[in-house]
Amino acid sequence: MRLDKVEEAVDKVERAVAFLVDVAHGNAIDAFDDAAQQFVRSFLHLEVSQTLGH
Repeated sequence: MRLDKVEEAVDKVERAVAFLVDVAHGNAIDAFDDAAQQFVRSFLHLEVSQTLGH
C-alpha cells in the first residue's frame, strides 16, 4: 500500500516537472521571438540616411 502511494507521488512530481520545463521553455522562446520582432520592427523603421545605433 505504501509503495503505491510513493509511486503515485513520483508520478505527480514527474508530471509537474515536465509541465514546468514546458512552460519555462515556451517562455524563453516567446521572449526570444518578441526580442527578434522588436529588432526587425526597429530596423524596418530606419530612414535611408540612418544607420543602426544612430
